[in-house]
Amino acid sequence: MNPLRRPQTAFVPLALACAALAALLGGCGPSGKPAPPEHSHRRTPTEIVVSVPSSLAPAVEATVPAFETARPDIKVLVNSGSSGALTAQTIAGAPTDLVLTADPRWMAALVAAGRLQPDDVRPLAGNTLVLAVPAASTVAFRDLVDLLTDDFSRIAIGDPEVAPVGSYARTELTNHGLWRGVEPKAVFAPNARQALDWVVRGEVDAGFLFRSDALSAGDAVRILAELPLPETVYEVALPLGGPHPREAQLFMDHLLGESFKETLKQRGFRVD
Repeated sequence: MNPLRRPQTAFVPLALACAALAALLGGCGPSGKPAPPEHSHRRTPTEIVVSVPSSLAPAVEATVPAFETARPDIKVLVNSGSSGALTAQTIAGAPTDLVLTADPRWMAALVAAGRLQPDDVRPLAGNTLVLAVPAASTVAFRDLVDLLTDDFSRIAIGDPEVAPVGSYARTELTNHGLWRGVEPKAVFAPNARQALDWVVRGEVDAGFLFRSDALSAGDAVRILAELPLPETVYEVALPLGGPHPREAQLFMDHLLGESFKETLKQRGFRVD
């Protein structure tokens, strides 16, 4: 699991310097009158933990500053990883205010474990599965059956047991009767972003990625084929008994709003 992350802000020491000077000289105000503490009217922002699949984390992290500017009373901590790992953490009782997954089966698992109400799950976005190669690759490719040739000896696939990008790839290959031939060549990644990293660095001959991840790599990868996924892939919900339901609901509303939808579109996700 990646550590909790949030966008960093510059440290401005002016207020602290003024407070220290006030203590020594009787305040920063006129006529020698003690100045009131500059931040006495502000309360400490409430921190909420948002668990996000790795393929969606960059988009969520990009929208956090705008949300925190509008709601300075709330700070968002992004906890990213595979949907399977995030689901396991939530079921185990890890403090989670909002959970997103990249495969409906993981939301179903949270419902089955009593951590969610079915009616609380909201659709968020879709994606597309792609087969991509490093930019410098010169392999010939016409169809998925070419993955059985010697040109493809190492293929990055997310671990199907925890990473939706991998379970989608396995299903697609199985539907084409190719899984048994491709599986021995598979290099299993713990999450979608790791699979992307291996392709970018040329450590594999090809990889099954989410289209949004492949696009984020720019010219570092080349897409060979696109394989559309079910209409709804990403979902969002508030776990039952979350530490800060009011604040989490506000951030969930932000994610379901038009501004974030536009962010998702720009990053290659499918949004209605």
